[in-house]
Amino acid sequence: MSSDERKYQDLSRRLSRLVDGLLDETEAAELDQLLRDDPDARTYYREFVTTHLELEEHFEMTAGAPVPFQPRRRPIIPLAIAALLAGVLGLGIWFANRDFSVPTEAPVATVTGPVLGVTARSEGVQWNLSAAPSPGLQLRTGPVELKSGTLLIELAAGQLLTVRAPAAFELLTDTEMLLTKGEAALEMADGEDAYIIRVPSGAVVDLGTAFAVKVSDSGVADVHVFEGLVNATTTDSGGRTRADRLLHEGDSVRITDTLVDSPEASETFLRPLAQEAIPPSPAGNDYAEKVRGSEPAAWWRFESTSDDTIPSETASAPLKINGTPLVAGSGGRGFLLTDKGQHSGFVAPDAGIPELDTESGFTVEMLVHPTAKDYGSIVIFENFDRESPKTGPFSHVKHRPQQIALERMGRRGNHIGHIHPDFAIRALTRTPAGYDGGVNVYSNEAYLLHRWIHIAFTRSGSELRLYIDGRLSDEMTTELPFLNATLRPIIGRLQPLEKGEKRQWQGGIDEVALYSRVLGADEVRDHFGALSE
Repeated sequence: MSSDERKYQDLSRRLSRLVDGLLDETEAAELDQLLRDDPDARTYYREFVTTHLELEEHFEMTAGAPVPFQPRRRPIIPLAIAALLAGVLGLGIWFANRDFSVPTEAPVATVTGPVLGVTARSEGVQWNLSAAPSPGLQLRTGPVELKSGTLLIELAAGQLLTVRAPAAFELLTDTEMLLTKGEAALEMADGEDAYIIRVPSGAVVDLGTAFAVKVSDSGVADVHVFEGLVNATTTDSGGRTRADRLLHEGDSVRITDTLVDSPEASETFLRPLAQEAIPPSPAGNDYAEKVRGSEPAAWWRFESTSDDTIPSETASAPLKINGTPLVAGSGGRGFLLTDKGQHSGFVAPDAGIPELDTESGFTVEMLVHPTAKDYGSIVIFENFDRESPKTGPFSHVKHRPQQIALERMGRRGNHIGHIHPDFAIRALTRTPAGYDGGVNVYSNEAYLLHRWIHIAFTRSGSELRLYIDGRLSDEMTTELPFLNATLRPIIGRLQPLEKGEKRQWQGGIDEVALYSRVLGADEVRDHFGALSE
């Protein structure tokens, strides 16, 4: 028998004793540690318990006579197991005897698995996770004990979740979470699927709205709807809805083993926390000196405007403001701000920049701060020497063909059918310029959101390299010709036209520097190292 076979045989034995309520404290602690440390064991556990539940349901439906009740001693449910049980079986019998109080000194939690959310804002947060709760931190499944402060999380599917301490919660999947103590408020994104917040005796299913939940130390949950519709339910031991009540704007309900009107006043419920404004750019004088020393061909710092233009730090042309982008920030930490609302638009020079498409190679370097999950174009380089086609399959396109693009993607497979990490940075090269196809490199980093990110993309005669935060993230070897084309950067949007697909960037852009050569890895790392908080 192999070591893996022995491991799963032992795991199966332990899980059989768990569902039969026979684990002693030592076995429970050993199983708890195994599930914390081994992702494969957690997967096997979910499959085991799901199968157990299905067999139990089948027996209940087909048995000719009821089975006499056999009393069992109270099952021992370790923390890691209990969190998984909540996602597979619900909370009924497993949490009936659980102590929902949060330990004064909660252990430092480790989290694994897919990213289920990203921190967007934190106010005075102290928690049990080892990483600081700074914006842009990726959250996966695993128990979170919020000891103080208020935390705003952008969930994987686009919802905004606010949690206020003291609280204990866990993100279970991209459509479900568990709240065992404390206050949470959820604000749905337009067009998103339903989201479920499980509570000790039931669940709250969002149907496109904003609402709040608070769970007492004893497990009593109160729900209030700010707008839209919510379905509040009690659940059985399998996590399935039993009693339910549809709540409209202004309605409140208390969930125990029944549903009754909540005695809590509406003003006592947590309101969703607004997203924080983009912080100042981390590119100060030290960073500017590093870039200047690398002699960019064109460089825009976004520190000021003059007559609807943004001046260049080199001899290249200024950027003309199109639409209503804003130059935000001050004190040498300014940046370009664009979004789909009052600051939609882009900036671009009136003409192309020569000497960017030569055998010496090319580098584009910048800082970006994404504030939304939407697929957005950071900068597009169009071939200024070529007009839009008059005939052929792209005759309907009115803008010039595009040669190089940097974009922040959505989820893998979305929009253009490419496979890549979720919400990664993409660098595309076409030569000659065109409207589809090309060669791509994608960042290995995923969920790049709510923080300033340093990007550098280099192209030589045979290699494409993408650097994220000073480190090489992706590269490939490809033979693409240089055509001595004159390239015009469109910053903040896919194309300059009002009609057609825009892929409007949402967030900040700063320090766009273009080089008519390939920056070395040491230079890129040196530039990133000069950034400050």
